[in-house]
Amino acid sequence: MIEERYPSLWRLISSCFHQDWDLEASTWEPLVQRFIATAGAETVTGAARELGQVLQSVADNDELHELVYDELGCAYDPRPNGLEVRDWLEQIRLRLHAASMGGKGSEPAG
Repeated sequence: MIEERYPSLWRLISSCFHQDWDLEASTWEPLVQRFIATAGAETVTGAARELGQVLQSVADNDELHELVYDELGCAYDPRPNGLEVRDWLEQIRLRLHAASMGGKGSEPAG
């Protein structure tokens, strides 16, 4: 199962980007910030690592879309806000990585 393969990423998606995400925030950034603040360092680091693995191993955008939406159950679509799914996931990965390195995750590292 996907939650066994990517447990931290599954926790991120299921806790932040469920079907009612828009009742909690108007954009994705505060949701990620709350995850960073509440999930614990090990989970944040794991989610950053697992996102990196996914982005490297899944080169095809259709396969990435299937993994994120069909397998992980993501209900947030970044495309209306001008981001492709891959770019959005990379922005999340950078914020998680920055937080895991001691930053607060509010400014992605370049």
